[in-house]
Formats: sequence, C-alpha cells, structure tokens
Amino acid sequence: MSSNIFKLLILLLALLSSSILKVTGQVTELPAFIKPDYNYVEFGDSVEFRKVKQGLEQAKTKGFVVAHFGDSHVQPDFSTAELRRILQGIGGDGGRGMIFPYSIAKSYSHSDYKSSYTGNWESANSMHTTPKIPLGVSGFVSKTQDSAATFTITITKPLPIGPKTIKLICENPNNAYTIKLSLNNKVIRGKASESNVMLYQSPVSFDTLSVEISKVKFTDEPFQLYGLVLESGTPGVICHNLGVGGARFDAIQQQKLFKSQIGILNPDLFILDWGTNDIIAGNAIPTGLRENIIATINLIRQLFPNSAIMLTSVQDMNRRGRNITSAKTFSAFIREIALEKKCLFYDWFRVSGGARKMKKWVAAQYAGKDNIHLTVKGYRLKGQLMGQAFLNSLDSTNNNQNLDSLWLGNETMQDLAVEVEKSNSTINNKGSKYYVVKKGDTLSGIAARNKTTVTAIKKANGLKSDRINAGQKLIIRKP
Repeated sequence: MSSNIFKLLILLLALLSSSILKVTGQVTELPAFIKPDYNYVEFGDSVEFRKVKQGLEQAKTKGFVVAHFGDSHVQPDFSTAELRRILQGIGGDGGRGMIFPYSIAKSYSHSDYKSSYTGNWESANSMHTTPKIPLGVSGFVSKTQDSAATFTITITKPLPIGPKTIKLICENPNNAYTIKLSLNNKVIRGKASESNVMLYQSPVSFDTLSVEISKVKFTDEPFQLYGLVLESGTPGVICHNLGVGGARFDAIQQQKLFKSQIGILNPDLFILDWGTNDIIAGNAIPTGLRENIIATINLIRQLFPNSAIMLTSVQDMNRRGRNITSAKTFSAFIREIALEKKCLFYDWFRVSGGARKMKKWVAAQYAGKDNIHLTVKGYRLKGQLMGQAFLNSLDSTNNNQNLDSLWLGNETMQDLAVEVEKSNSTINNKGSKYYVVKKGDTLSGIAARNKTTVTAIKKANGLKSDRINAGQKLIIRKP
C-alpha cells in the first residue's frame, strides 16, 4: 500500500468519527470547529515516532518520561493533566512529576494542588529576559536566607494509592540549612541521592507536603529551591508539566542549570510547546526565532540523543481586536523545522480549527474573553485531543508496520484523494509524475511526501532556488 493511499485511508477513518473524541475511559462530543482529520502526531521519519511507541510499550517495566515545556497555556496543567491521564492509561502511572510551590513565586498554581509559604523568598522564572537567579529545569527558582522559612503544598486532587518517592531539587551551600520534610504532618527522613537532590520515600500517599528550612550555620549564600518531583513506587509514565506563563522559545537557554538538572528527570520525550509569546506582540515571526528553535533542539539532542522531540504550533488568537495572522505562518514555519530536524509535530493550529476560529472558541465558552487563553474546559479538550493524536498515530503504525512517515503536510483529505488519483494517472514511462503546488507548500514538504529530495525536484524542474508558487506544476522523480 502506498504512503499516500494509506494516509488517505487514515484520514477517511478520522472523518467518519469526527463527531466524537474517543479517549481512554471517556467519550467527548467535539465542537464543529475542531478538525479531527488532522489530529495525529506527525512524523517525516518513523525512527523518531518509534522511540515513543517502543517507550510506551515498555513503560510498565522500564518507565517512560515526558517533559512538557511551554508557556501560560501549559503552566496550569489542565491540558497536560489530560495528556498525562491518557498516556498513563497506556503505560501505567509512574507518578505526578514536577511540582513547585508557585505562591512563593507570586504565580498561579497547577490544577491539582495549591501552596502557601512563610518567610522572605526571592524568585525568578524563565519568562524574564535575564533571570536574576540562575534557573533550573522547572523554569522557576526561589531563594531565602531567612533563619527559618517554610512552604506547604496541599494536594486538591487525591494522588493514586500507594508508595511515593519525593525528589527535592535544591541548593544547600555547605549544608548550612537543615531541611525537614513532613507528609500529612509526619516527618520523613531523607538522604542526598545525588548533587542537589534530596530523596524521600513514603509508603503511602499523602494530602499535604510541608518543608521547613532552618539556617544552622553562618553563610552569605541562600538556600535555593528548584522544585519537587513526585514518583510512584512502580514504573510507568511520568508527564512533567514545565510550563511558565509568558515564556518563549528561548526559555531553556535561559535556564543556566538546565544541563545539570535535566538528567534528574531523564526524559524520553520532550514536548516543546511555545510560540504564542514569540509571535503575538509583533504579529510576525521574529528575527532569530528559527535559530533559537534549532539551538534548543540541538542542545536536547546533544544531551539525550535517544530521546524524541515533538514541536507544536499555536492556536488562532486575537489581540486587542486584531487577528494574529502569524499563527498560520507559524504553523508552516514550525512544520518545516520539524521536518528538517526530524522532530515529531503536532499541528494544534489546524486541529483547533485553523485561521479565524478563536471567536468560535469564545462563543462556545472554550476560550476566555481575551481571545488568547482557553477556559478550563477548553484546555481539557486540548489535552484530550493531544492524547488522542498519540493514540491515532500509534494505531496507524500498528496497522502498517512499514509506515515510514505520517506527514499530512499541506494536504486536506480532498487534496489527498485528488493527488492519489493524479499520481495513478500521470506517471509517465520515465517513472515521473506531476504535482500541482498548493498554497503553503514548500519544496521540503513536497519532497518528504513523495519520498524524494529537494535537490532532485530542483534538478528535474530546472529550479535555481527553493521558491515555488501555488498552481505551479512540478515534475517529481525519485532521486
């Protein structure tokens, strides 16, 4: 079965079920503006997706860790909680993942816990262009030099029953501060498991986690808190929510301690879910953004060559009564980078409806009145759709073991049907065929979908640059 025909079949199946979203243990009616026929984790190279597929299949014995980075769309954990639920439904519950007492940082908390604190704390996060305190992997940091300070995290959504491991990521210069951690008011003894990590074991779940920090030695250096990690007593999927409101694609590069702390999480999949704050102010792709994205991808690949990376596009939005048309541009822009760097890609712009759909989201109460942020039910829908996208792509690879790519490119389902028909009727005796360029197409995208190369297309058509125009007819030959 050819790749194009296979893609057509999976899109037809998606259309047949377009009125409902099927997720683990749940069926949700979809709003009319959602485009489920595009709801796949796309890949131009099957090697990258098979890392995820194999990881999820082995998660119950080896564990599988997701590090989901992002901005204010990610920080509250409404969407990532749904993704976590769905992935854990496949690979088991490996734990809640990263948490942070956001009240210290004067920021909003996650959906499943709240926090409080005492003492004088100073904070920074990766929203800041030049953070005044070195940032760690959570994107947040708080420091104190008080003789006594505390913070408390209260779980509002009960954790699954069973033993828990708590990793406290901190910097305690010369052990000048004592750290007393209590679970449900019972003190738990900890030990240093590695540099800047205190390890605690609890035989049962808990509702309240409290930490008391007391200065016991003279020092001019502060105690610094980077976050806590909650893990289960058994292997499974852990989905870390690492969102920071206002963050951009240079966030990881702002985290000076990223290299030394990301190994604590040891992710198998990195989801890079930024973009809104990069494009919204100028309604354009800013100079240097491509370089920032590629530098982030290269850094992750250098540290974790066997881990997968997924890029995402951003949703249509309006700001001060003006449509942010660059959201559509960003979708094509990030798609091209994903193909070039062999990353997975989730086209949230398309799945959420495409251009000028935000008003419909607002009218249906899936988005707030600012026309940028979603409501709770909107974020939950987004997380369910992303989880379903993984399930859809897993199904596709299960149904076709030889599937080497699942790249929807700029095709609609109707475009695919026409293209399959044309490819069957316009192949000439030299093994070539013709392709009519559609709006938004790129040479790299056309090459990937037709299993050829940009160089081969340019040579066959006498092109001296990568510039192509809608309606242009290209000869497609195998390299």
